[in-house]
Amino acid sequence: MTNHAWEPWRIQRLRQALTMTLQEMAGAVGVTKNTFWRWERGQSKPRAKHLRKMAALELKILSTTAQKGGVTL
Repeated sequence: MTNHAWEPWRIQRLRQALTMTLQEMAGAVGVTKNTFWRWERGQSKPRAKHLRKMAALELKILSTTAQKGGVTL
């Protein structure tokens, strides 16, 4: 993830691409549902350790999608 990694639109798009609820995504990243909700709305920013976890999830999506011949993010 680059400079815009914590931008709300990208965080929300990642969750949607994974077809996860707020609760599921928060659990996968290691935060509360409220914290993740605030990230998606731009009310707070994720810490580096949470960005790394989201980046790993994003890489899984990109890898799977690339194998199928397209990119969704």
